[in-house]
Amino acid sequence: MSLAFRVLMLAAWAPLALCQTTQPPPVPKGSVVGTVIRADTREPLKKAWVSVHKIEGQGKSTGVLTDASGRFELTDIEPGRYRLSVQRNGYVSQAYGRRGSDQPGTILSISPGQTVRDIQVAMTTAGVLTGRIYDDDGEPVVNSQVFALSFTYREGRREPLPRGFGQTNDLGEFRIYGLAPGSYYVSATFSGWGRPPLAAGRGVASRGDSADEMGYAPTYYPGTNDIGRAIPIELKGGEEMAGLDFSLMAARAVRVRGRILNSATGKGEVQAWVMLMPRESKVRSFSPSAQTNVNDPEGEFELRGVVPGSYMLIARSSGGDDAYQARIPIEVGPTDVDGLIVPLGKGAEIAGRVRWEGMSASNPDHSIRVGLNPREIGLMMWGSRPEVKPDGSFALKNVMDGDYRVDVAGAPEDCYLQSARMGGDDVLASGVSISVGRVPGPLEIVINCAGAILEGSVADQNLKPVTGASVVLVPDTERRAMSHLFKTTTTDQYGAFTIRGIAPGEYKAFAWEKLEMGAYQDPEFLRRFEGDGKVVTVKEGEKLSVQLSLIPSEGK
Repeated sequence: MSLAFRVLMLAAWAPLALCQTTQPPPVPKGSVVGTVIRADTREPLKKAWVSVHKIEGQGKSTGVLTDASGRFELTDIEPGRYRLSVQRNGYVSQAYGRRGSDQPGTILSISPGQTVRDIQVAMTTAGVLTGRIYDDDGEPVVNSQVFALSFTYREGRREPLPRGFGQTNDLGEFRIYGLAPGSYYVSATFSGWGRPPLAAGRGVASRGDSADEMGYAPTYYPGTNDIGRAIPIELKGGEEMAGLDFSLMAARAVRVRGRILNSATGKGEVQAWVMLMPRESKVRSFSPSAQTNVNDPEGEFELRGVVPGSYMLIARSSGGDDAYQARIPIEVGPTDVDGLIVPLGKGAEIAGRVRWEGMSASNPDHSIRVGLNPREIGLMMWGSRPEVKPDGSFALKNVMDGDYRVDVAGAPEDCYLQSARMGGDDVLASGVSISVGRVPGPLEIVINCAGAILEGSVADQNLKPVTGASVVLVPDTERRAMSHLFKTTTTDQYGAFTIRGIAPGEYKAFAWEKLEMGAYQDPEFLRRFEGDGKVVTVKEGEKLSVQLSLIPSEGK
């Protein structure tokens, strides 16, 4: 072989050899090993489903069933930060390190090749509420919807929300299962399709005459229309609380009649449905007061058994995102409401565009979705949350009149919502307002991917690291109306935490031993702890470190 030929061969193979030698080695995967037991007896639990979910970036979830000794082993886990959760029939869903039924639990930080051992999760047997619902004459009420409510924070307000649901059978019996230990209020309503029940002993009034018709208002155990006078049920783990019998509160009822018209054709809508949602209530509405299908050539409808009050009448035809709909506030008094004309129409279409800063102008490898969250109770937002196209454009279809908050989901972990403008106006803090279908202009959104990073640890009064502590970053007072600026996480198994994608500005960092979900957005709650927060000022792209002192649970 000639020297020239050998030199030529070396020149040809050199780039390939260089490519092979510079190829990075695969990152070793990690694993998690532990056991699942019963909280009361400490006995191992078989066939519990254990899974881990990555909380930052992209990564697949993985899960396994526990064996006869309650043991599990999760393997092939990419390095990162995870939450571990456990589900099993008859037990309350549990997260590793959770301090309360609505807490997220302790984060598991998994390094390359690391095996996290000795993870133990204790599961509580689920509780059950049972009873019977009667009418005012002591007859069982069939198909009554029964809810177990508990107070929680929602958008900075403490209000009762449903935690469990049941429906009465032909004997008026209900059973609500799968409940975590806690305090519950039991609420019963009736919203049968098109025909609320009539009080016993009274016949159905003929059309045009509902003088003797009776309906039922939402009722709370042991028999009141005011949740402030209801009796809470204290439920222990695994307890079955029986005998929650009470009667629906009968009230003089009226009928609401009208026509559903298609605004495009001016004719009656044949296939549609109508429902009434309460507008003024101490409880956020989760069940219609009355509803019916419309199947009439003229589009006529009738809602019976409607108790006087303030409602939002919502009507909608079928057809997915292209469905026609309407939303009309009505006041129902002591007499029938007749002659309502409900024109169905398409909601507004809002065109928009997402622009990126702090990275390439092209859409990153994430499925970004833009949505509008209703600010008003009783306002429903139909239609999908559109995915942003590669060129940054999107279109929100069928948006009904109302006030909304801009919401962006799926952005990379180091990104934050920098601005949102519509027709030149800043709507990030004030929100989007649609009136009479008029859209001020396109929705222009800027996502900045040079968000700050805050790392740190939490220690108790003995300077020991605290696992599973709730860490919250609260914006300065002037920006607390913008919920997207609040950031929250929990410490990992080493007492450390990381918060990414922080918008520039001034914040206070808090670390609670036990924190009710969403309490940090309540001004009254925060006022008690303002002095316990550590002031943190962040700049774009900055990486900071902070050590936080634990705020112990009340009573400690």
